[in-house]
Amino acid sequence: MHFFGITLDAFRMAGGILLLLMGIRIVTGNPVQAAHEMKEQVHMSSLGEAKSVYRQIVIPFAMPLLVGPGVIANLILYSTESERIGKTSLTLGLIGITIGVGALAFLILLSGRFLQRLVGTIGLGILTRILGLLVAAIGMQFVVTGTSDVIIHTIAPEILKGH
Repeated sequence: MHFFGITLDAFRMAGGILLLLMGIRIVTGNPVQAAHEMKEQVHMSSLGEAKSVYRQIVIPFAMPLLVGPGVIANLILYSTESERIGKTSLTLGLIGITIGVGALAFLILLSGRFLQRLVGTIGLGILTRILGLLVAAIGMQFVVTGTSDVIIHTIAPEILKGH
């Protein structure tokens, strides 16, 4: 990031905007695609139904959250923070948390069929929207934090120098 002159706050805001856009897309959905999928569901086998659920839930929701730009931005932000502080325990904690979250995501993805039967199609749609709102809120918090850090640490000191 130093090579390109990108500050940590700019990276935080960019990652937040990406998460916000993903959350908005998850919450609002795509009505044209939904109508097309409803038409296809009439003539679906169980394999086709599994593929449909995979396309509806895993690809638009899980993939950006597991390996998308928001995750990459978070890892870079937190690893840069731990490097800046200089504590090895913080870096090891970050690695441990990353492994733990990966294991938790693996268990959730394995239990997908059970969760679908448990909450049903309508419940799955509601949960998807709620989780999309959570993703949007996380993204917005990144933008707010990055903006306030820029104001406090960059803009305000320059203004105070002028007085």
